Amino acid sequence: KILSGSLSWKTQPDFPIIHAVIGKVSFENSKLEENFAALIKSIGKDKISSIFIKPTMGPSIKVLVS
Repeated sequence: KILSGSLSWKTQPDFPIIHAVIGKVSFENSKLEENFAALIKSIGKDKISSIFIKPTMGPSIKVLVS
């Protein structure tokens, strides 16, 4: 799905949290950045208060929202 260009994300029913896949470890950095930018654009910057990126097995990293 990621390679075909489809974009999907899901939310929690009781909390304003969005879970989305933006790529795989094998992706080039530029492709991951492009996918991340597309996700942010689809949600809308004005609706985002904080962002954390997390691999499946690892700690999360806070991203500055500007």
